[in-house]
Amino acid sequence: MVYSLCYDQKMDHALAWMHLRRSSVMRSAVILAVLALTWMYQLLPSLHFFAPLQLFGKNVYTVIPAVTMITVFVLILPAIWRTPLTPVQAGGFIALLLMWLLVLGSRFAIFGDTIDVLRERYLLLFFVYSAGLRYIAVDPTSRTALANVLIGALCFQAIFGILHTHLFPFIQVEPDSSGDLGVTVAQDEGSGETGTLLVRSTFADVVVCGQFVLLAERRLPFTLRAAMMAVMFYAVGLSGARYPQVWSALLTAGLFINRKMDRAAPVALAVIVLAGMGMMLTGWTPFELQSELRFDQDSGGRGEKLGLVTEVLSTYWPLSAFIGVPQSAALSAITASGVVISDDSYGEIAMDFGLTGLLLFMTCLLAWMVRWPLSILSTLMLLYFLSNLAITNSILWDPWLFYFLVAWWLVYTATRGFRLGTPKTQTATTSQ
Repeated sequence: MVYSLCYDQKMDHALAWMHLRRSSVMRSAVILAVLALTWMYQLLPSLHFFAPLQLFGKNVYTVIPAVTMITVFVLILPAIWRTPLTPVQAGGFIALLLMWLLVLGSRFAIFGDTIDVLRERYLLLFFVYSAGLRYIAVDPTSRTALANVLIGALCFQAIFGILHTHLFPFIQVEPDSSGDLGVTVAQDEGSGETGTLLVRSTFADVVVCGQFVLLAERRLPFTLRAAMMAVMFYAVGLSGARYPQVWSALLTAGLFINRKMDRAAPVALAVIVLAGMGMMLTGWTPFELQSELRFDQDSGGRGEKLGLVTEVLSTYWPLSAFIGVPQSAALSAITASGVVISDDSYGEIAMDFGLTGLLLFMTCLLAWMVRWPLSILSTLMLLYFLSNLAITNSILWDPWLFYFLVAWWLVYTATRGFRLGTPKTQTATTSQ
């Protein structure tokens, strides 16, 4: 009797977790660190206000998450490199690391820019976050806990934002004349809800990440998911941040449009429709729609900002293709109408690391994060992420990048039916 087994050579990247299971203490420490950070990260911007701490002259609440995830990355690095990597994955990341070091040194030597590792951390930290979170999200023994903590944390964030808007909107945390944050009792209700993240765009985009996960977590009762989705949708609406508001509405609608929705879906949808009709008839709304959605405002001069980035890059060409432009040039650039460079993550990367750095970053992003074929939800999430980078400087928003990557890998594993285990036997033929 001859047995022929054909194994799938495309080994799932999470199988490298297996060697960590030999050390239960290390594995537990890694999981607990990620779970704790998932809950606490949303609170760190506010904690800096109540208890400002400095480490080597830097905000300790900015350093803690980075140090935590770098430690996790180092602990699971053997697992990462035991995983079969494509030449693009391995070569791309090594090239990105070497380019990062070379550019920092070159900018110091040529432009006289200070080597600020914390300022330029985002280019590498994104992939450190992704590598660590991926291995937690794909392990079924930790995935459920990670999803629960994420949903719980972002529901808390949304509820806090709603309570703040309706109960004490006049209490705001704003920078004083010296640039330090301070509590002020304002005469109005501010320009939008910021939650504990202190920036309305970050607040709204972080909550949207929770909505993506809710849409993928079918193990939860539909009624519970619908209630949490509605709370998050309402909180995002209060932020006044237009881009996340659009995605929040799409995701909320998607919960009801989904073909596998529960019997409770029509009831919940009817309640929403009736509530909307009631608001229209009575004229009462929980917030001023036009003011909050800001339909009457322009796009913030993003076309001018893109032109300004192009102008600065061309001024220092061809050096800008390889090492970017001096920080002073980027900070001092301004148009005749008073528009300065902002709201463009791709431009931010190009000015900091050159067009070569931008190309390497995008290559690594697609090589390390995207596994084809993607589900519809993952494809939408990728579109949301890439578009957000194009219209904001969100590449610098560490909390949002962290929560997006947690949500990305949770959605990815849920929608692909991905499970940790041994290589699957694809075919087994027996001949006698």
